[in-house]
Amino acid sequence: MYSQVFRLRSDTVRHVLKSIAVLSYLFASDATAKLASLSFCADQWLLYYDHQEDIAGFGYTSSDDNLSPMAEKARQFPVLHPNVEDILAQNVTKLILDQYVPAFVTHIFKRDHIKTVRLNETGNPIFWASNLEKLMSFGLSFPVNAPKQAQKALETVKGLFQSQSVLIIAPRGYALGTDHPAMQWLTWAGLRSWKQHNGWSYKVEREELLHNPPDIIILEKVGNALDLSGQMIRDMELSQGLHKNSLLLGAQSKYWNCPGPWTIQWLQDLRQAIK
Repeated sequence: MYSQVFRLRSDTVRHVLKSIAVLSYLFASDATAKLASLSFCADQWLLYYDHQEDIAGFGYTSSDDNLSPMAEKARQFPVLHPNVEDILAQNVTKLILDQYVPAFVTHIFKRDHIKTVRLNETGNPIFWASNLEKLMSFGLSFPVNAPKQAQKALETVKGLFQSQSVLIIAPRGYALGTDHPAMQWLTWAGLRSWKQHNGWSYKVEREELLHNPPDIIILEKVGNALDLSGQMIRDMELSQGLHKNSLLLGAQSKYWNCPGPWTIQWLQDLRQAIK
């Protein structure tokens, strides 16, 4: 009988101690919150605004100079692999997600008491300010006027151009469609898509390009060199006079992958280049 009572009391004590441990973890997690992001654009904003919270690391793409305007800063942090196991191993307590993270993954993190916030179309300039507001509501230490500054910056480049037609050619010869962030920025700023193609990208036909050349051709650069599609355009320019009708420019995708001051500066520099 005494042994049964002892076992009962021991089980009760263990249960109470376990409950206390769980509660202690939950209450302590806010005080020592460790932040992680599965959103490339959120990475850029965290780095730009020098967010002070303990950060587990950033995705490897944030350290790529071709893709990320904040690559130099990102390389000062550990690389965070975008998988559930790595996130859980880092003892993360707060996690930023973008629209591409599946819902079932979110449930896994919530099960492990990780607070999450999901952002809207992070590459779309229209959601720049509202995504910053979401992050601030989530507890991130951005300047209080950051969303208003973003909206104001967006308005400064609206209608910056005079409806010239523009074509952006990515590596391997594909053009960027009207759903791509780069084209969303350029059409917001007043340029007109050379070809109205809903979607992310489409194949450019050489004959069509020569027959109906756009006012501006922007070649996506990787590093300081043009890829094969860029060389093709260069050859067309030299051999068939494409330069007589089209202004040919190069740019890295880091300027349009995510909304930020770098995009505003790129558009202003582009405006100067086509005067």
